[in-house]
Amino acid sequence: MTQERSAYMLKMNILGLPVELGIELLRIFTKQEKQITFPPGVNRTEMYVGGVRVSETVKERKGYTEGFFEHVKKHLSGLTPVIYITTKEILVDNQSVKLILALVSPSKIYQRLRQNFYRGAGAALIFFDKKDSHSLSFAEQGCNEFRTTINYSTPVALVGIQSNTAVIKTEQGQVLASKCKSSYYEITCSDYKQVEDVFLDLTYKVLQKIQQQEFM
Repeated sequence: MTQERSAYMLKMNILGLPVELGIELLRIFTKQEKQITFPPGVNRTEMYVGGVRVSETVKERKGYTEGFFEHVKKHLSGLTPVIYITTKEILVDNQSVKLILALVSPSKIYQRLRQNFYRGAGAALIFFDKKDSHSLSFAEQGCNEFRTTINYSTPVALVGIQSNTAVIKTEQGQVLASKCKSSYYEITCSDYKQVEDVFLDLTYKVLQKIQQQEFM
């Protein structure tokens, strides 16, 4: 009788995107209902707004809709979300992995807060929007901060979000990926398979790294 392996816990930072756009991407990856901000399959979701933590047990409070962020901003002086955390369990190379996905705002005023959330991360996905000329600089900022805070060998992936009105060329993304010592991908956010493949591939790289260390 084979004993089932317990799920490996992996904290993965999601960097570079405005929180609202990042939440939409995570909603696609975790297959959440479009009208629900906090997914019913997640035990606990936390969001930080201007340094104030807002937490709810999702199974108890399913009434939060897309209007929730507007409600929070209204009652917290119009501040925008800073951090959003959710989880998803996946299977990679026959290993169950529970991802703890910490989405962090790229705004410069939250640099110290971001660095606190880098600690304990086993990987980072750094996104940039190809139609936003400033997005690549946010991605580079995220990469530099993450590499400064976390071990330089920690797996990182740079991901360009494709657009028909792209102003950032693929070659620019590839140059930054080389500079950051990271993998490089381009995806369409609405394509679940493309989004999922990025998360699965990066998780696989983390597992490979762990196995190599175990057998050294």
